[in-house]
Amino acid sequence: MSAPRTLKGSQLDPNSVDVNNTAKQLSNRVRHHAGSIDAAMNLDIEDFTCRLLTLSFIWAPVAESAMIARYEPIWNSYITGFGNHTQGIGRAEGKQTRWDTLHPGRVMNGQPNTLTADQLIEEAESRLEEVYQRTFRV
Repeated sequence: MSAPRTLKGSQLDPNSVDVNNTAKQLSNRVRHHAGSIDAAMNLDIEDFTCRLLTLSFIWAPVAESAMIARYEPIWNSYITGFGNHTQGIGRAEGKQTRWDTLHPGRVMNGQPNTLTADQLIEEAESRLEEVYQRTFRV
């Protein structure tokens, strides 16, 4: 097993992570996520870090689910759509994801979201405060 590795901004090069075939799926996921961040007009890839821990395919979903349940990242609970792929033909009538409303730039199909970016920010801040209070009991 590999130890966690922290990468910063442009260091999110999947080729530096893809040390063997078992890491290929992780490498592709990092590449996709880095592309989503880089495409956003209001984000800078240099502001992001990424910690990687390669696990057996049996344990990876368990670890991911446990971390999501523990830390409740806003992109998994409210600002959804970060990991989405471009929608296929015939689905353009669906709503744009919250991620793409808040961070425009990716080429995605979809009608404008019913919530504005300002409304999403206000609700996300409220949810983050709730999670913080619940997690750290301030």
